[in-house]
Amino acid sequence: MSARRYSPLALAAASVVLLAGCASTGLPPVAQDQPSPPPAQWVDAAAASDGSGAQQQASDIPWRDYFQDPMLRTLIDTALAHNTDLRAALQNVQQAQLSLASSRVAQMPTLSGSASVAQSSSNNLGTPTGASLGVSAAYEVDLFGRLANQTQAASAQLLATTQAARTARISLIATVAQSWTALQSDEALLRLARDTVKSRQDTLRLTQLKLKQGVVSDVDVQQAQSLVTSAQLSVTQQERAVRLDRSALRLVLGRDLPESAARAAADPASQKTALLAPLKPGLPSSVLLQRPDIAQAEAQLRAADANIAAARASFFPSISLTATAGSASTSLRDLFDPVGWVWAFVPKLAVAIFDGGQRDIALKSQQVARNAAVTQYDKAIQTAFREVSDALTTDTSLQEQAQRQQQLLATSQAQLRLAQLRYNAGVTSFLELLDAQRSLSSAQQAIITTRLAQQQARITLYRVLGGGVR
Repeated sequence: MSARRYSPLALAAASVVLLAGCASTGLPPVAQDQPSPPPAQWVDAAAASDGSGAQQQASDIPWRDYFQDPMLRTLIDTALAHNTDLRAALQNVQQAQLSLASSRVAQMPTLSGSASVAQSSSNNLGTPTGASLGVSAAYEVDLFGRLANQTQAASAQLLATTQAARTARISLIATVAQSWTALQSDEALLRLARDTVKSRQDTLRLTQLKLKQGVVSDVDVQQAQSLVTSAQLSVTQQERAVRLDRSALRLVLGRDLPESAARAAADPASQKTALLAPLKPGLPSSVLLQRPDIAQAEAQLRAADANIAAARASFFPSISLTATAGSASTSLRDLFDPVGWVWAFVPKLAVAIFDGGQRDIALKSQQVARNAAVTQYDKAIQTAFREVSDALTTDTSLQEQAQRQQQLLATSQAQLRLAQLRYNAGVTSFLELLDAQRSLSSAQQAIITTRLAQQQARITLYRVLGGGVR
């Protein structure tokens, strides 16, 4: 081939080298928001330590070790296998994997083949035949990193989607545990309400007997009847709460609640099983490392940076190389004759001269998206610190509240025994006995409610500390 026929290729190569030198400086940098530094420590720093300096990572405790109730473990396994929200999160991960694979394939050469045979007839020209066989290859030279940055963005987005699935898994485990403890608590309140109905019916019968003996008045009987009706109303309310709890648990499980689980929730013996293992929160920095929502926000920020780089690369020319080789003949039998072989090599450089500002808009859009990612990252960190701080404060407060409630229960039980003795001896009125019964019932309900709040607070603390991944 002559030097004149090489001149277009040489010109294209020279342009590429020139543009590569320009690309080393690129477009001027654009000021962007930066993540804010995280808080130095918890609001209640003393609550984050056990006093000895020893720290225990929640993420180091598998959920099977933390949740010790066998029935609860079975329910969590069921939810992990059938919950629709978790299934959708895992499907999002699969889509992100395919998107990354597509980005990687775009950086590779493409190879295609073609073959054709044509035959025609004419009264004057006879029957000519044409045949061709060819192979073509195309490759885009990613000189300015557009394709590489798109792949990097897809990789970061895959990581973000994977972390989102981990967050969904942790939330699902915590939701199942909290729904189970709520069902157990409402079952306990239902038993208490039914026991209260029986106790107050006994008091009503005794009061009616004393009315016949002239010991009490009709007002006492009406007061006793009022307490029976109130207790029956409480039974109705608790039965509705139990049904709603079971319905909520069925939804999160993705399956009907097993009959064995329903019986276990109503069994007082099963509720005495240790539900949660001891947990001591870790340091603030460890929470940032273990929480998947923090890792998700960080990955999204890296993806936004890569998208900006890809958008900036679109301002530079695209360079593609195309090569073809094959054989063509007017006769099918001569298709593989060496004389008919042809080839071509075509480098192509494309530059957008005027696009109405579309590339500028695309770049600014990616910059805004990156600033939004910074904001989301800041929010994720602040949310993590607030959730852990609130969980620590709630757990400490509920421990003190449970101690006070236990003291109140003991006092109410002693008060009822004394009121019963005084009433039987005729020293006090029937109203004092009824007040003592009401106080004891309220104290018993408060104990059950406080225990539920304690369990759910510790489940929340386990979740916000990054536990439940394994």
